[in-house]
Amino acid sequence: MMRPVCLAIVALTACHAASTPDAGPKPTTAAVALRDEVPGYQQLGSEWFTVGELDGAYTRHWYITEKDGKRERSAFVDAVTEATRDYDQVDLFILELGGNRYVTWLADVPAAQRPKIRLVYNTGGGGAREAPAWLALGVQAYVGHPGNNMAPIFYFEFLRRWTAGETLDDAVDHANAYTKKKLYSTTGSVTAWAVEKATGRKVDVPALWANTEAKVFR
Repeated sequence: MMRPVCLAIVALTACHAASTPDAGPKPTTAAVALRDEVPGYQQLGSEWFTVGELDGAYTRHWYITEKDGKRERSAFVDAVTEATRDYDQVDLFILELGGNRYVTWLADVPAAQRPKIRLVYNTGGGGAREAPAWLALGVQAYVGHPGNNMAPIFYFEFLRRWTAGETLDDAVDHANAYTKKKLYSTTGSVTAWAVEKATGRKVDVPALWANTEAKVFR
C-alpha cells in the first residue's frame, strides 16, 4: 500500500503536470537542395553529404541534380511550390559554381507562398550580389559569398550547425571562423601550393578569404 507522503507527492506532481501549458506542435520544415551540373564525383559528394544532413533534420526534403537545365527547372519549381504549400518553413540550398540564374526559377513559385522560405544559401561565386533579387521575391534570409570562394569548406560546417539547431547568425559566424582557420592552416598552405603547381598561378589567401566570408542578408 502506498504511504500518505508518497500519495501527496504523486498528487502534487500530477497537478503540476496538468497545469503546464501546452507548447503546441512544432513547425513542420522542408528543404530543397539543387546541385548544378559539375563532374560526377562532385555531384556524388555533394549529394552524399547534403542528404545525410537533411535526413532527420527536416520533415521532408528534395535533392535535385541538374543535367540539362530544363527538366531540372521544372523539378525545382515543383518541389519548392509543394514545400511552401504543405510545410510551415522551407530552406533552399543552391549548390552552384556561380551562374546567377536560379533566382529567376523562384519567380515561378506562387508569390503568396514564397514568404515561407526562411533561408536561401548559395555557394556560387559572387552569390552575395544576388541577395536583393532573392529578398525581393519574398524569402526571409539569404546567405551568399562575395566572390570566387572556398564554399565547400564553409558549407560543410554551416549545414552541420544549421541542422543541429544553431541560429542563422551563429551558424554563419561559426562556419566563417572554421573556414578562415582552414584557409590559414598548414593544410591550407599545402593546398595553395598544390594549386599553384597545377595552375601556375599564385594563390592569394587573404583575397580568397575575403571572397569566401559569407554574409547574411535580410
